[in-house]
Amino acid sequence: MVHEKDLGITWHRALDRESGEILLRGIFENFGVTQDFRVWGHDREEMLKLLTEAGFAGIDVSPSLSFSMSATVAADTACLRYRARVRGGE
Repeated sequence: MVHEKDLGITWHRALDRESGEILLRGIFENFGVTQDFRVWGHDREEMLKLLTEAGFAGIDVSPSLSFSMSATVAADTACLRYRARVRGGE
């Protein structure tokens, strides 16, 4: 459990070692909302393989979300995919 006191968020994490899925639950105390995330992490080679197998071509990798740098300078990148579900609040 991680508590971000300044933001009023408590995070609970659990790892499913079989699938590599990370289960995150964020409790946003100031808003009375709980949000669940299901996250999978892939290293660069795994992600490139998945995209190529899915039919994508001309794939480039950037170490920045602004994509201001190309794969030629990207060192160790990760790709995360997530789905969220919100409970509570208005």
